Amino acid sequence: MVPTNRRACPGQKIRLTEVQEMFKMFSGMLYDIWPGSSSNRSKEFGRKTVECGEPMDEEFEPAPRAEPGQRSEDTQKTMPFVPVGREESLSEKVEKQIREAILRKVFLPGERLPSELELCEAFGVSRTAVREALRMLSARGLVEIRKGSGAYVCQLSLASVVDPFAQLLRMKCGPESHLYLVQVRKFIEPDVARLAAYHRTPEDLEDLQGQLAKMEATHGGSPDEMILADIQFHRRLAAIAQNPLVPIVLEPLFRLLPQFISDTYKQERAPDLAIRYHRRILQAIDQRDGDAAYEAMREHLETAEEHARLFLARRAMLQREAEGRS
Repeated sequence: MVPTNRRACPGQKIRLTEVQEMFKMFSGMLYDIWPGSSSNRSKEFGRKTVECGEPMDEEFEPAPRAEPGQRSEDTQKTMPFVPVGREESLSEKVEKQIREAILRKVFLPGERLPSELELCEAFGVSRTAVREALRMLSARGLVEIRKGSGAYVCQLSLASVVDPFAQLLRMKCGPESHLYLVQVRKFIEPDVARLAAYHRTPEDLEDLQGQLAKMEATHGGSPDEMILADIQFHRRLAAIAQNPLVPIVLEPLFRLLPQFISDTYKQERAPDLAIRYHRRILQAIDQRDGDAAYEAMREHLETAEEHARLFLARRAMLQREAEGRS
């Protein structure tokens, strides 16, 4: 965790522990917005057992929800907190325990957290440490602080998970982000294309055909519209795969694609090749040929990787030339 009074400077390296914390938060949030689990899993915290895993609708709205402005069982609920002692970074330790309680559904969306005084007593820390912890949680999008009312657990959404994770990837990858991005996609998307070929419906096929038609219609015209259609084609494949984790895992990567595709489209014949590969992928999916869909996607992304390497090499050359003139 990074204290709120410290700001990362440009070029500053991110500690491994910070990346691990982000992945841990990401996985916890995925559990909270899981859209289709049918099992009833229970976790016991203190004296309260929370039933979780109920089916969720397309809005990713978890159930159950607390009534607005209320805390379930109010002060009778056993708070799953332990005193954190008198070491440094007390606010970080407080924030971590509250965050874990929220992600484990001890406190539900819309529910008011214990008051500052109750939290001070539970953790054995000052009000300053508690307030700083609540500010951290607010910055994460986990709680909303209402003046004169208290802190309330926020409704988690796909955007609340994806956006911070995409920002971390953008910051962590640095100048080599184009190459890293396409390499990760190579690990995932060929199998996604295979699944899409097996599971697609006539309506899915029509959607994919529509996105490809937009790519073809905007080729040579508006690059932004062609890029958007390109990304939407891949989003549709992720949705068609019928694995609810696939769109969630891929969406942070898709958020980084506009700049990547814009730069790679500058390579000679790159847009033409993109359309050609998308046609092959669509044809394989139309024929329900999973192996052909896998191979077409793999070749598509290998070509994209070559374009990324060319772009990075050219950018490095231009930077050296600029430095030589200065």
